[in-house]
Amino acid sequence: MREGGKMIKKQKGSEELIRHRLAKNFLNGLILDVGSGTHPLRSPNVITLDLSKDTKPTITADVTKGIPLRDRSVDSIYCSHVLEHLKSYDQSFALLKEFKRILKRGGKLLVIVPSLKKIHVNQFPHHHRLAFTTECLEHLVRLVGFGIISCTRRIMWPFLWRFPCPLNKGDIVLKGKS
Repeated sequence: MREGGKMIKKQKGSEELIRHRLAKNFLNGLILDVGSGTHPLRSPNVITLDLSKDTKPTITADVTKGIPLRDRSVDSIYCSHVLEHLKSYDQSFALLKEFKRILKRGGKLLVIVPSLKKIHVNQFPHHHRLAFTTECLEHLVRLVGFGIISCTRRIMWPFLWRFPCPLNKGDIVLKGKS
């Protein structure tokens, strides 16, 4: 598949590929990919951060203990499917404060979490500890001091690939600015 004139490998699945395209279209400058895992953003201007050394991130760190970067050192932050794995909303708030600390003035924040509204009580994934609605995520981000560009719950049916609906399964996409 071609992206910006370069060949890229198809990621884990179409959902992951669409998330990455969304990030590349919104974020710019030096990008921190938090919780990059096995499918990080691939670009020379991306710093990957993950808890696992197995994924070979640029930085190996536990985000609940802070991010080992200088204040105002990155232009953009991409955080896809990380917040729901933290132990408490206090930890989510603390991580968002870290994002605010390391993001340059006018920097961009892209946070993606699964929507609570898409999950039935008996289907809540065992590895997810927190659940979010658009209102909850917006509230947390505003408390930290970010401006909200948009916060929407998006659904994409497989046959609607060409339409502007970036994510499957009702993920919440929050675009913020410091």
